[in-house]
Amino acid sequence: MSWIRRGRIAADGWEGPDIPLGESRERYLARLVRNGSVLGQAVLPEPRWSIPAALWSAAVAGGAFHAEVAQLSDEYGPGPFIGRMINV
Repeated sequence: MSWIRRGRIAADGWEGPDIPLGESRERYLARLVRNGSVLGQAVLPEPRWSIPAALWSAAVAGGAFHAEVAQLSDEYGPGPFIGRMINV
């Protein structure tokens, strides 16, 4: 699972290959959720998650679920989750 990083603070610069982070470090909370229950989650240092095969297999076997991610901030905590419905 991967996503495009967005900035919260001073993210208008286009001088470099990516926007400024605006945080002391890059971290995300990614999770798989079904009917309000978290099936699995991970804190990640980059905008991608290699979901463990056993977790993915268990999630797929149970029907539709959401794959979600939120940016983590040392100052504000997690931002709002954004995600996609996975219906396999």
